[in-house]
Amino acid sequence: MNPHHNRRKKTFVMPEVQRSWALLLLFATATSLVAQAVLLMFLLTRLATTLPNDGDLVLANIQRTLFLALGLTFAFLAPFLVLVGVMVSFRVAGPLHRFESFLRQVIAGERPPDCRLRKGDQLGELCALLNRATAPLRQVDFADTEHREAA
Repeated sequence: MNPHHNRRKKTFVMPEVQRSWALLLLFATATSLVAQAVLLMFLLTRLATTLPNDGDLVLANIQRTLFLALGLTFAFLAPFLVLVGVMVSFRVAGPLHRFESFLRQVIAGERPPDCRLRKGDQLGELCALLNRATAPLRQVDFADTEHREAA
């Protein structure tokens, strides 16, 4: 059984890539939340100014409540979003890590078997291309092997 098809043992196989993806997801969500809060604040402010009584009091309560809701939503969502970002990045970061390891073996003069990815990983076509491109470097030179064995 190929050891690269086992369960992933490391959470961060390419930490810089995975952190970037998680932070990008976090930033996109935070931007969406702020945009939604600004839009809601605008609409509620318009509504509060049309109320016959205590519109200013309602507006102050709306603003305070809206900022509290925004803060609490982000506080609860942030850990979840980072986890989702890391989990989603597995399908790309794992193959990139495997490619890096595979190419280091080839550069070192080793003759590793074909690079293989886990089921569900992305970048399968790139993996096949790497195998084709490195095949001549990874082929066993039988004449050289026979010469070494005879010596």
